[in-house]
Amino acid sequence: MKNPEEQSREKFLDRLGELEERYIHLEARLSDPEVISNSALYTTLVKEHGSLSHIIELYRSLRQVEKGLAGAREIIEGGDAEMSELAEAEIEQLEPEREEMFNRLVRL
Repeated sequence: MKNPEEQSREKFLDRLGELEERYIHLEARLSDPEVISNSALYTTLVKEHGSLSHIIELYRSLRQVEKGLAGAREIIEGGDAEMSELAEAEIEQLEPEREEMFNRLVRL
C-alpha cells in the first residue's frame, strides 16, 4: 500500500497527464481552419496553449528522466556487475534531477 505522500504525488502526476491531453487537444484545435478563422476563439486558445507550454515541457522532461530511472533499474536487475555499476551511477544522477523537476512543477 502506498503512503499518503506517494498517493499525493501520483494524483499530481495524473493531473499533469490530463493537462498534457488538454495541451495536445489545443494544438490540434489551433490548426483547425474553423478555429483559425475565428480570431476571438483562436486568441483564447493560443493564450491557454501558451500558459500550459512550460508546464508540459517540464512534465515531459520529468517523464523522460523517469524512463531513464526505470531503464537503469532494469539493468541492475539483470545482474551484470559492470553494467549495474554504471546504472547505479545513472540513478544517483537522475534521482535528484527527478526530484528537482517534480518540485518545480509543484511550484508552477
